[in-house]
Amino acid sequence: MVGAEATADELSLRTGAIEVPELHRHSGTIAVEYRHDLAGPFAFSAGYINQGHLLNHHRDGVALQLWAGAEVLPRWSVAVGVGPFLYSDTTRLDTTVSPVVLYNVLEQDAHGVGVVYSAAVRWQLDSRWLAELRLEETRASKSVDSTALTLGVGYKLDAAPSAADLGAFQASRNEWTFLAGASVVDNNDFKSQGAAATIEYRRVIHPNVEWDVSWIHEGVREAARRNGVATELWLVRSLIDDRLVLGAGIGPYVAFDFYPDVGLSQFGVPAANRADRSHERLAGLVSMTAAYRFDSRWSARLVWHQVVAREPYDAGFLAFGLGYRY
Repeated sequence: MVGAEATADELSLRTGAIEVPELHRHSGTIAVEYRHDLAGPFAFSAGYINQGHLLNHHRDGVALQLWAGAEVLPRWSVAVGVGPFLYSDTTRLDTTVSPVVLYNVLEQDAHGVGVVYSAAVRWQLDSRWLAELRLEETRASKSVDSTALTLGVGYKLDAAPSAADLGAFQASRNEWTFLAGASVVDNNDFKSQGAAATIEYRRVIHPNVEWDVSWIHEGVREAARRNGVATELWLVRSLIDDRLVLGAGIGPYVAFDFYPDVGLSQFGVPAANRADRSHERLAGLVSMTAAYRFDSRWSARLVWHQVVAREPYDAGFLAFGLGYRY
């Protein structure tokens, strides 16, 4: 964002195509990004990128970038950015190994840090909305390199809390929400899906800051069931006269994992060699939410959680529910 009017934060959504030259394969990609202006022509962005289903590589993660831009024509600008990409890449290993070993290492959820290089052309449609065409290169020494071309839209947010934000802050600061949805193991392996549910308590501590604590259940058939308690700090913004609220959160997730023996039985492992296993671990949670407030008390909420865990798996979790504010 550049120019005299470019003083606000920004949320954007992009989608397009991605290719891995060394594999001669392509797939779809989608990204959600938050952008904040710095001094002069510079800006900072943080975003989630899902790089689709490439051959033996299902990669997604969080990209942090520093941008420099310039206005080239009225309403038109160009920008370049670079920064780290913290990714998780699901790869399927050699399936010729024995069934016992196969169950434990059938899919590897490899974590790593790469670099994202971006170049963008941006068109300011009006005072709020903009369109962006972006070319993005991802370089990762422990994974594949990729090239993506995406097109998206962005929406500028006020730099200071709006009257709607202040009204929400003063009116009600507590909210209970029950949500139900689906979880997907290993980020992009849609064969490992299951029902999921969350009970959440949310507290407004500033017009643009919220805190929550929640109980999460992830139930994935023939893989694992995970339950736990999470707490997150959220940056939020109210739009459309306090009706629509958007937010992004991050925090720790104390997870209790349960591994049923169903997954082993499908590979022919004898019952004597199977045993349920469970243990506790500290994982991370990166989330986004959108809530629509029907009135001063009731609201509908959509939440997306990304669980970041070393063992045994990362997971995506999308849920929808009803909340009560007081």
